[in-house]
Amino acid sequence: MPDRPHARWFSAVCAWRFYLKGLGREATGRREMAVAAYRAALERAPAQAGWWYRLGRVQESMRQWRAAADSYHEAVGHGGERPRRAEAFRRVTAEAERYLIRDFRPLAGPAGRCGVCGQAGLSWEADYPADSPLFKPARIRFCRICGSGAVPDAARLVADYYRSDYAAGNRRDRELSPEEYFAPDTERRHPGLRHYFARARAQVDILKAAGADFGRVLDYGAGPGYFLYVSGAREPFAVELDSHSDKYLAYLGATKLDPDQLPRHHFDVVVASHVLEHLTAETVRDTMRRLVESLRPGGLLLVEVPNGGHLYLELTDAQEPHTLFFAAEGLRRLLYDAGAEVVSTYAVGPQHKRRSGAVMYAPPEDDAWASSGNDGIGLVVRGSPPNNHE
Repeated sequence: MPDRPHARWFSAVCAWRFYLKGLGREATGRREMAVAAYRAALERAPAQAGWWYRLGRVQESMRQWRAAADSYHEAVGHGGERPRRAEAFRRVTAEAERYLIRDFRPLAGPAGRCGVCGQAGLSWEADYPADSPLFKPARIRFCRICGSGAVPDAARLVADYYRSDYAAGNRRDRELSPEEYFAPDTERRHPGLRHYFARARAQVDILKAAGADFGRVLDYGAGPGYFLYVSGAREPFAVELDSHSDKYLAYLGATKLDPDQLPRHHFDVVVASHVLEHLTAETVRDTMRRLVESLRPGGLLLVEVPNGGHLYLELTDAQEPHTLFFAAEGLRRLLYDAGAEVVSTYAVGPQHKRRSGAVMYAPPEDDAWASSGNDGIGLVVRGSPPNNHE
């Protein structure tokens, strides 16, 4: 196909437009949206070394050390070994090392019961890799049986954090009106939201492949309702503690439910996407049982979480405010114990390096999903049919 000068000109204009939008988002503290805008600009102009450097600075401020190191590396590669860029690369590489958990201490006495797999496997403890006053004093205890981890007494640690502070402090996108949030051109005008809509679309596709019917749909930890919107749920329901999301869920016509009082055998589809890691070891097994029991016969539940296999992977990104850390085997055991039948498994995102030398837990090498080193892990399950006497 012949190269057309006006097409190159149009692409360059779009790149500069996204870059300037990123500068504006960065200046107003909307860092996730700034990152997305800079990425959109660099998709169109990947040789802009200064833009890579700018992206790296925002990622560094968000403590996304691995991503920042990659961006600074691109800046050096496209713009030469300038001292400022080379120093930034060395700095974030060292910072990433600081967030890598190295000191696993054996717990004294008999192994405690793991809140994820339910087995007496809690044998190791490590400091929480954090800088904030809230999480820095915390500890994570890890299970030698399923590889998962949990923060003890997490309910006291986070208290009412998710009712308002989470969205206000971490996302800063809730000032948009519902009409603007769910407009057809939202992802073009607000590239910071692309990731969330794209993830919802991918999850809808996974559920469609499993034969899902998007009639009665519950989004557990819905946020503003990305999945409910993308799936076109005919009867949308939501569990969401963040009060900043209420206006969006109301706009979608979603019925909000109490997480402790879910109806039984009611939903065609339930989604719990990147929410279980915010629960506690004391509540996650009961929560999963209620989610599975809320499915109609033949209904499907999709669960997706960040990979929390610190015992066997070199995970360096900031973990706050997660209080549960799921290895794939732990997540599967959790669903199995709740009475679910696994339909499919999947992994998403870039790969993390495996720890070298002796490890405290190693997933089965012949299980490709359990040993996955991807950023995110997920599965789709089908609930057990109700007993005749129920």
